[in-house]
Amino acid sequence: MKKFLKILGIGVIVAMLLFIINFVFNYNPSKVISLRYLVIGFGINVLYSVPIALSCSYYFEYLNTKVQWKKYMNQRVLIGVLGSLMVVMITVFIIRVFHKVVIDDYTFAQFLKTERFKFYFLCVIIASVVSLFFHFIFFYKAYQKNKIRDQKIIADMANAKFEALKNQLDPHFLFNSLNVLTSLIEENPEQAKIFTIELSKIYRYVLEHKTNSLVSINDELSFAKTYMLLLKMRFEDSIVFNINVDASIGEGQVIPLSLQLLLENAVKHNVVTSSRPLQIWIYESKGYLVVKNSLNAIKQSHFGSGLGLNNINERYKIIADNDVIVVQNETFFEVKLPIIKH
Repeated sequence: MKKFLKILGIGVIVAMLLFIINFVFNYNPSKVISLRYLVIGFGINVLYSVPIALSCSYYFEYLNTKVQWKKYMNQRVLIGVLGSLMVVMITVFIIRVFHKVVIDDYTFAQFLKTERFKFYFLCVIIASVVSLFFHFIFFYKAYQKNKIRDQKIIADMANAKFEALKNQLDPHFLFNSLNVLTSLIEENPEQAKIFTIELSKIYRYVLEHKTNSLVSINDELSFAKTYMLLLKMRFEDSIVFNINVDASIGEGQVIPLSLQLLLENAVKHNVVTSSRPLQIWIYESKGYLVVKNSLNAIKQSHFGSGLGLNNINERYKIIADNDVIVVQNETFFEVKLPIIKH
């Protein structure tokens, strides 16, 4: 019923347009135009336009089930246009019979005698307009459908890439953590036990956020502090942490494990000694969560070439409009993570 009313509305709109065009071209200033004349004129246009719209609509619906667009594109357009013209001519003939014989009280013989082809020519024009209208609707819907499909493919590809990047972290994180644990067992077995307990908490966080694209800054900072505790257990006074993050940005979001990866990079790429301790700052600046460390680089160390920073970069490219900013000079190395608020 909804579809029928929609097509009915289209027929009425076409009738109105034709009525206005006919009125403009046949307007005579000297002739008095009554309301009855306008109503009858519009009614006649409706009498023709609505059945034409209905017949064309059902014809195209039938055609769409029988002729596939992808397989018979050119033939489908030709069949659609020629077929709709044929359907319209038959529909118009039936309407003409009803108009002249039933309404105007002609005999069928009189109707055939007075019928002229020029009237059907006008109907062909109407049919062409209606046919083009239905083809336009179909192509528009097909375009929107393809656009949605393409967007879905892009989204699926991005999601697959994002998942692949996240899945890289599990073995990478575990491998590096076990390396730290191995070193600590040799240096301080008692501390190694505590390290193992804290490590289990960290890995629980990794597993809990494995499926998350983003985490709150509060959660990520809490996780980073636990990881810092493990680093302090290993390096003691050789590493110094400074955190200064306003509580108001705590509900902002960042990529999960981003802080841990940056802290890990800072330790991995720098000489860490008690005589020259590694200093690491975490703070907020102009919409970014900044991780900054003093620079005492290990020779032949290349910042940003490892898995950690590249992983963060790639994941931010998929999710955020802003890029990760990396700043390096002779005294410090700094990474700015965009804070995502929505």
